[in-house]
Amino acid sequence: PHDLNMELKSKFYKEEEGMTIGSDGYDRIKNGKMISGVIDKNLMGDGKATSILHRIILDYGPTRGRQFLDDFCGMMVWAITMTGLTMGIDEVDIGTAHESVNIRIAEAYDQATVLIKAFHDEDEEILPCAPGRTLSETLELNLMTLLNNVRGEAGEIAAEHLGDTAHSVIMTKSGARGNPLNLAQMAACVGQQSVRQNRIHRGYIDRTLPHFKVKDLSPVARGFVKNSYRDGLTPTEFFFHAMGGREGLVDTAVRTSSSGYMQRRLVNALQDMVVENDLSVRTSEKSVVQFKYGDDGIDPGRSDNGDILNFDQAIIKTKSFKKLLTIEDNIVNRLAGKSHPEFPREYIEAISEHGLGIIEQIGEEPKLKLVKSPKKEAPKKEAPKKEAPKKETPLPKKEVVKKVSAKKKVSAKKKVIEKKPILPADDDTPNFMDMTVSDFESSGIATLSDEAKQQWFNLETGKSAIYHGKVTKIYNDWLAAKIASSPSQDTPVEEGIRPKVKQSEGKQLEEMSLTDFESSDPSSLSEDEWQLWYNLETGKNANYRGNLSKAYQNWQTDKSEPVEEEPDSKSFEEDIGTDTDEIVKDTIEEVSELANRNFGTLTIQERHELYNLETGKNAISRGRNTKIYKTWESSKLESK
Repeated sequence: PHDLNMELKSKFYKEEEGMTIGSDGYDRIKNGKMISGVIDKNLMGDGKATSILHRIILDYGPTRGRQFLDDFCGMMVWAITMTGLTMGIDEVDIGTAHESVNIRIAEAYDQATVLIKAFHDEDEEILPCAPGRTLSETLELNLMTLLNNVRGEAGEIAAEHLGDTAHSVIMTKSGARGNPLNLAQMAACVGQQSVRQNRIHRGYIDRTLPHFKVKDLSPVARGFVKNSYRDGLTPTEFFFHAMGGREGLVDTAVRTSSSGYMQRRLVNALQDMVVENDLSVRTSEKSVVQFKYGDDGIDPGRSDNGDILNFDQAIIKTKSFKKLLTIEDNIVNRLAGKSHPEFPREYIEAISEHGLGIIEQIGEEPKLKLVKSPKKEAPKKEAPKKEAPKKETPLPKKEVVKKVSAKKKVSAKKKVIEKKPILPADDDTPNFMDMTVSDFESSGIATLSDEAKQQWFNLETGKSAIYHGKVTKIYNDWLAAKIASSPSQDTPVEEGIRPKVKQSEGKQLEEMSLTDFESSDPSSLSEDEWQLWYNLETGKNANYRGNLSKAYQNWQTDKSEPVEEEPDSKSFEEDIGTDTDEIVKDTIEEVSELANRNFGTLTIQERHELYNLETGKNAISRGRNTKIYKTWESSKLESK
């Protein structure tokens, strides 16, 4: 963008050079032009809020960010085509700097020898014991720190010798691929190999390999690789390097699964947290997790690196604003009659005619205070031309009359349609759209239409009665509760305003109680009366998602079948019918016949039959005699 202004440090920044224009470490973009620095990962992205891509998307929108990426990729393709980036073996050749690296490694070996001697002598002046560690652990810690520092210093010596112009250095410093550690290992020294963050100590008894002495603690015997990849590794160094590389492979495989499981646990723990309208973070049970989202209420996606406003960026933009007006004036002169993504033709013409003062916003889609619409005035001038063909080619009178009458009919229909929703002046019935909850409650639910009931439900609950073209279950439950709780009304029903109510036995449907339904003939009930009876008896709705529920259908089937009356406390013989009398007599005869016989002479089948006739229970359960039957049988045998 032509009005982009930024300042930041690149990966080539050096403290001795500072933020000076002209150095590669200082990226300076002023009014859309890069006047200093280099394009590296710090400037382009790397997920940082200070990158140019983040700034463009934040200030100009994602569409302008996409255009910038497309243009930048095209520019990079052209640059790589013109100037390739290659890397050979000479890119990691440090030449005479090898002597400096070897001297520094030799000094580290001497320091390690002093520490090992102090360990064997238990000299705590040279090797003071670290807090919470043994003397052996302290030695290993100091040696690891010493040897890692040697590798870092060797890398710095190699980087200083290679300079910033070598392709290998450009590749690592710009962030394209690799890092300075890889370059140091290729050119200077591979360094100490570690397994589980410790020097290599496993292998043979008291030594890592048979090539070393027993209990040898020197850097060479415990996995320090002195040579670089360019010079080549010795057999022992190669073996130690393979041990460290194998640990890296295992860690990669294990870390993938552990991090995936950690993410899954986090998702399950945080999935029900929601930011409410009061900016508090709550769970699905409305438990408060944070009284204010993030403790500051700032949306990270809409903030500037966590802040509401970036003051440094605003100051940089303000300083460059005066020169920006001059630049825009030059752009307008150069683009006269042409089009540009940031400067559309209407934008150029308006500025050239009225000056820069009409600019309201500079960006991807500029807005102008003065908007001309010459294209909209053209149809007004052409309007009378449309009537010309009617005058030049007049139709016969009959056809004209027909057309006019058709128009009159259409206009008459429109008038009728417009008058339909308007109530006559004499009608005192209020429009249900203007009614309140108290008006609905005073009018009674029996007098309301379906639309009025749904409007009442909307006002009372704040929810819609219709969802996906069907009545919701919540609305049906609410309506059933209103019908059950509404008092009986004897007022007449007005046609056109109140729905026609089905009557049963002289009562309105809404007025019928549970006793009325139980005393009525089930075969004479309508479907609405069946559903209301089911609702009053069970408290449930007969409809579920627009269809009759299975529970309602089973209930209706049971109610439709004739019900056998249970005997009262009166005498058994008076309440039962003639058929039942015969069955009871036969049963009594069978019981008396078996009971008069000697119980000991009865077969097992006869005993089971007698037990069943006397108690009404089965003597066998799961292939065995029940415990109650055995008790009964023993009592019978004792009595006989």
